[in-house]
Amino acid sequence: MYEDDFALCGLMFTYICSLYRRLKDERHSSSQPVRPQPTRQYLTRSRKSKPKLGYFEIVFLQMKAKDNEDFFMSTRMNVSLFDSLLSLVGDELKRVVLPEEISTEERLAITLLHLAKGVSYQYLTQLHKLESEEAARDVVFKTCSVLWKVLQPIFVTEPTESEYKNIVKNFNTKWHVPNCVGAITSKKIVLIKARPNGESKYKNLVILATCDHNYVFTSITVVKNGEFEARSFGQKLMDNVLSLPELEVFDEDQVQFPYYFAGDLGLPLRKKLMRPYPGLAQNLQRRIFNYRLSRAHQVIENAFGILTARWQIFGKPINASSANGENIVLAAVALHNFVMLSDKTHLKAKLMYYPEKYADWEDGDHSIKEGRWRADMKNTLGSALLYSVCSLNTSSKSAFNQRDELAEYFEFEGSVEFQGEFVRKLIKENKNEGDRST
Repeated sequence: MYEDDFALCGLMFTYICSLYRRLKDERHSSSQPVRPQPTRQYLTRSRKSKPKLGYFEIVFLQMKAKDNEDFFMSTRMNVSLFDSLLSLVGDELKRVVLPEEISTEERLAITLLHLAKGVSYQYLTQLHKLESEEAARDVVFKTCSVLWKVLQPIFVTEPTESEYKNIVKNFNTKWHVPNCVGAITSKKIVLIKARPNGESKYKNLVILATCDHNYVFTSITVVKNGEFEARSFGQKLMDNVLSLPELEVFDEDQVQFPYYFAGDLGLPLRKKLMRPYPGLAQNLQRRIFNYRLSRAHQVIENAFGILTARWQIFGKPINASSANGENIVLAAVALHNFVMLSDKTHLKAKLMYYPEKYADWEDGDHSIKEGRWRADMKNTLGSALLYSVCSLNTSSKSAFNQRDELAEYFEFEGSVEFQGEFVRKLIKENKNEGDRST
């Protein structure tokens, strides 16, 4: 509750200041009664009642006029990008029926505030002068559904063959990992649902997600009852039938290896999904492989780190049912990609969302330094995103052989000059930790 109280105090302070300025202006105005401005008549929630001025009319529209950091903190974008988003989803939002008459712009503002700040539905009801807490939930859930429906076909689509090859090129250039078409991980989303007796019921929503070298999500698959949908991205990957480019030659020695995703120990080993060797007692070759693969896999951890830091709805268990929780997660991923893939006309918005060194970065000595998103996450009480182990853990002998071939390549033909130093450093650190534990 502390973060809700803190957010509410800030919003209410701005609200009170705005009311004070209005009262001060009215004292110097004529004695004519104050009437709602014609441009705001569309904000009337009910034709049978007078307009209710709340946070949207008094605070949000003023922030929008200034286009300052306060507006960014409430929406995670600047005004130009917000208007672009509104133009994309506005027509679809108009088709959604709500108990109250609320403009499409206010619906979007309410939803973005909930996702960006993580404030509760009770506070949204108070701030926006809604009729009930259920109305606030209705706005958020239905708007999230629209956001995913409209944005997914544009911003969260599986890469084409040429796009996969571009991802491969950048993973190799930036993180020195050849033939990697993306990073992949499985996450558990913690949901909370209040019971009539006042108790809380916790449930989990499991997702499988991939991203490219620029922390943009290329797929997100919801795992329902421990299984993927038959034709989903996740199921195609697990069945080794995902459409990836053909075999690629590593170098002039004609060493070939298929394209693959860089995964972690929570995922099964597949021909198109490489995971580390388990355990600490590994030979040098396997340690080198684990180190090199981890450089690629950390990209997806950073993608979720940026997502969680920017959309604070993930800072604690999400108050929603499984279906509505799924809509919230998908909408947040779509919004993340929408900002990250914004064109040059919205460069300022992207730089505010993802400034320099916000993700983990590599210095001149190839050491990976912590990104600034980690400092932002220290202010949260917890996280709705947890590590998850995929239930599909069987692997074929050919996949094991394929990983051994890649490990051998990393040690010899495909070695990089700095890998030996870092692996020896990791071995030394593990040994020191073992000595301290004994």
